[in-house]
Amino acid sequence: MLRGFIGVQLLFLLVLVACTDAVSTIGFDSSFTSAASPFPVVECDATCSSPGSVTLDLVVTRSGDLSSSASVSVSTRPSSNSNVNSATSGADYTPLTNFVVTFAVSETQRIVPVTIVSDGVYESDEQFEAYLANPSAGATLDTTASTAYVVITDGGDAGIFEFSAASYTFREDASTVQVKIVRGGGTSGNVVVNYALANPMQATAVVNSNFKLTRSVYQASFDEGQTEAYIDIEPVNDDVYEANEYFYLEISSVSSPGKVGLTSTTVVFIADDGDAGQFNFAVPYIFCREDSGNAVVTIVRSGGFSSASYVPVALVVSTVSADSNATQGGSRAFDYLDVSQQLTWATDQVSQTFAVKVFNNNRYQPASRAVKVRLDSVTGGATIGTQSEMWIYIVDDRDAGTLSFASSHYEVLENSGRVTVTISRSGIPDATNINTYTDGVVTVDIATYSGTILPGKSKYDIDYDYGIVQTRGCTHISPCIPNC
Repeated sequence: MLRGFIGVQLLFLLVLVACTDAVSTIGFDSSFTSAASPFPVVECDATCSSPGSVTLDLVVTRSGDLSSSASVSVSTRPSSNSNVNSATSGADYTPLTNFVVTFAVSETQRIVPVTIVSDGVYESDEQFEAYLANPSAGATLDTTASTAYVVITDGGDAGIFEFSAASYTFREDASTVQVKIVRGGGTSGNVVVNYALANPMQATAVVNSNFKLTRSVYQASFDEGQTEAYIDIEPVNDDVYEANEYFYLEISSVSSPGKVGLTSTTVVFIADDGDAGQFNFAVPYIFCREDSGNAVVTIVRSGGFSSASYVPVALVVSTVSADSNATQGGSRAFDYLDVSQQLTWATDQVSQTFAVKVFNNNRYQPASRAVKVRLDSVTGGATIGTQSEMWIYIVDDRDAGTLSFASSHYEVLENSGRVTVTISRSGIPDATNINTYTDGVVTVDIATYSGTILPGKSKYDIDYDYGIVQTRGCTHISPCIPNC
């Protein structure tokens, strides 16, 4: 009897061992199973429009015998911890009741979605639990992992606070400017945003020297429902050119329950207000005789006269042959020589001249020849004004000569029958022998007057008729007379 009893016991143990080996164990993933450190889920983050919802993925795992399918049910319930705020089923999350999870053969993990609801009102952290029950035949629950602990944290009902832009630019002559802080993702409750100057080693603008922050305490307050607040800044204006100066602002902290958004730092640029000045031609055109050697134009500076040593004020002035009907080249066969020049300006320098070489010839050319001159570019913070182009009109230097009577008077006897009056064609003596003053066919009208004989005038008199030059109010005297 004893031997038979022992045999039955051995058989029972063998069967028990075989049954135990065939069991699969089901539980929640270890990230969910700590009651002391519940799994956190943010009810609405910076990318969620509040009110809205997010989905929590509960992870259920299976181990042991995977040779057959298995199932388990999942349900939710309020927190069993009386010392915490419990989430409200249906209001804070969508409840589960005996939600069946089925594992296929060899499957070790399943996801159970739970909807977390944001109501648009700030709430303190709230907790709830999910638990497993009703394992199928051949499966058992892992008693250390059969409950999932979840804490819902408010993710933005009180607001996400950030700068409205990554950078701002203001002129130094502005009185007061504003940098905007915006509130998104919720507007519940009163929130204080603390801001500060940041990155001092990178900033080039100095507080109280280049700008002032008007508030003694660097805070912006948001009331219930308020979506915008401003930081007031006063730029400090001066008459010295400075390249764009800049400084950084950062949102250093936000009172609970608000949160800091992505654009937590911004760069504020302070632009110069034109202290380097603006450049224009003094006049829109000049007339220049071809024997002047150079046509000289004047550029004037206004609105500011500062030149920084590290960014010199340099103005490029050029002739524009494409728009000119005068011919350009390097000899007297042409009208002028193309030129481009960079003019450097010192502090308080108000004007400079630009010279264009013009060529003299012995051909009479009654029509003026035009050369365009342009202000091309400028550095050092200066600007080019509206009078950025002008014209040089090259006029003939009387190559056709000057016609005059050889004598200022003639005396004849009344019975002479006729008198011969000599007309001379000449010009101012030219040491270069370029001008002969005899080029071209010239006609002259002669009129007689009765009564008192008018005395003649010297050919050097500025009131004398000098053809095309005289019609523009000029004289034969060089150099060029602007706007003559």
